[in-house]
Amino acid sequence: MLREKKQGRRYNFKEISIAGKRAGAFERGKLSRTAPALFVLVFVLGVWAAGGVCRALDLSEPGENVREYGGGERTERAQEGLSAEKDGNAQPLPPLIQTTTLEEDYRAAARLGLARTPLLSGEDFSEAFENILCSCVCIQTAGYYGSGSIYRMGEDEIVIVSNRHLLQHWDEDSFVTFINGAAAPGEVIGLSGQADVGFVRVQTRHFSWQELLGFREIRPAGELETQETGILMVDMAGDPWHPAMIRGEMNADSFYLEDFGMEMLCGTGQALPGMSGSGVFDGYGRYLGMLTAGTLEGRIAAVPAQAIREEYERTGAEN
Repeated sequence: MLREKKQGRRYNFKEISIAGKRAGAFERGKLSRTAPALFVLVFVLGVWAAGGVCRALDLSEPGENVREYGGGERTERAQEGLSAEKDGNAQPLPPLIQTTTLEEDYRAAARLGLARTPLLSGEDFSEAFENILCSCVCIQTAGYYGSGSIYRMGEDEIVIVSNRHLLQHWDEDSFVTFINGAAAPGEVIGLSGQADVGFVRVQTRHFSWQELLGFREIRPAGELETQETGILMVDMAGDPWHPAMIRGEMNADSFYLEDFGMEMLCGTGQALPGMSGSGVFDGYGRYLGMLTAGTLEGRIAAVPAQAIREEYERTGAEN
């Protein structure tokens, strides 16, 4: 459906050994007369040396700086920022826990394919709706606006899927608006010649790493297991700041529709102007397909997720 635009310092604790040169305390099986004095001297020197090592390593009794914390033991020094004494002054030490940056977190998630919408263990449309919003977008083209979904999240780009009949109007002033209100330009990287499907690429450089970590790509569903399944769609066009959930039912079996020249998912639901390209999801948060058309009688048609995958590969958008 189209609507005309309204416009750690790191410490390596090594074993420390104090080795002294052995003297001949025994002579021909008899104890030397100087042995008692030597033993006393060695003992005193050993105590003095041990005390020096302890002071150098700042060792103390286990009970002095240790207390229970969160079910485990943790030193007061660690809790107070890890400070050490040097020339009588407290010196801060670097944290011992390795940390990562937001950029590293995002790139790792994108590289490993972990930036997907959550999958519920049980059907819950309200929770599923909240979970999939991070994958929903609005699209503004020359004279029209519609909807779309984040299809793939890469390290340097985000791929959006929507209807061809919307993206064919794309020009240099067109843009994509994400769920947090951030808008960015993009470029069409594929329009299917067989299905009402197209893809837009948006560079990640238009967003902060924190924003990117708030977005998710859709989670395509496999084959449906029931004859009919409850669905939800997202109306972001009516009020972008307050997206609305649209409920409906979808037949598991696809039907050949001559108007589209292909097998389509058919069902019931309210398709409002501006919802062209909206994702169709089940109560678990899985992406079933993309809303493409609707009737005044409340019938809807959607491109199946599998067909979208095939067009993604066929148009070269995957590369």
